[in-house]
Amino acid sequence: MKTVIIGPKSSGKSTLFSALCKNATIHHEFSMGMIKVRDPRVDKLSEMFIPKKITYNETTVVDLNGDLFLSSTEGFSSKVIEYIKKSDAVIGVTNVYFDEPPERKKNIQSQLAGIESELILTDLMMIEQRIKRVTKENPKSPDLPILERMHLHLNDEKALRFFSLTESEQKLLVQYNFVSMKPILYVVNRNETNLNDDEKQIMSTFAETTKSCVVDLCAKVEAELNELEKAEQQSFLEALGLTRPASDVLIDTLYTLLGLISFFTVGKDEVKSWQIERNDKALKAASRIHSDIARGFICAEVISYDDFVQCGSLVEAKKVGKLRLEGKEYIVKDGDIINFRFNV
Repeated sequence: MKTVIIGPKSSGKSTLFSALCKNATIHHEFSMGMIKVRDPRVDKLSEMFIPKKITYNETTVVDLNGDLFLSSTEGFSSKVIEYIKKSDAVIGVTNVYFDEPPERKKNIQSQLAGIESELILTDLMMIEQRIKRVTKENPKSPDLPILERMHLHLNDEKALRFFSLTESEQKLLVQYNFVSMKPILYVVNRNETNLNDDEKQIMSTFAETTKSCVVDLCAKVEAELNELEKAEQQSFLEALGLTRPASDVLIDTLYTLLGLISFFTVGKDEVKSWQIERNDKALKAASRIHSDIARGFICAEVISYDDFVQCGSLVEAKKVGKLRLEGKEYIVKDGDIINFRFNV
């Protein structure tokens, strides 16, 4: 999974990136880092198995160079659009600074709406150009009526996240890779002052009306937290009255937005978290581990995380009937612990 961070200049994109990634690769146009998706269930399973290796899910995050962004009145540059198209999801960053004079205080609603409008406008312009071209070159193209419906939809200032497509229509339009169709998580970057109830309501309403997610955090504090060792992090969090970093909540929210879940493989050699899409079947989960396992699939030994922790061991789980056998069509649940039996 690859996520790109976008937003106005000085919104805190790079600070947020630092809060998410400790080690990054710097390129001319962007920085790229891998985020370990910290999962307390992996930690608990590791305590129980004491494995030689612990592996968390990872996701790639791209922070674009600020020079690629145009002014707030010029919209997205072609380079920014290109990077959005290559990503599975988008993080849109806005900021509010409560220590600024009232006349300079940023407005949450207008900033969020500004990014949303740019995504819609980008797709609208793309579709207008495509309609002109198709009308001229192939007026009987099956793409045309769909594009015209999309054009009307976007003209109503609605992102394509709300636009319904049949499976066959999706196949026809896969080449376009529309940006307002991408799952988006908006981040309101604030200082250490918490948002009030009215501002929280603005965020909630915006998320509902745009089919997105909105979270708030202080990117500066999160970046400082990411530089600390694990023990120091806990003391820092306790001093702030928090139980976990806001950046962890952000990643959890992104997972939910993308419809992703985790299953686990466990043992003395390794405890590992695997990322799949919600409603994926056991055969797909097996292929995530290795194609040979999927090819020689016999069955899956499955137990839920909660049942396993309650039983305390796989041996006890078998005794009480909590460890069950499932076939290829079994729909994997979040938190399933799976051992695949296969023969190749």
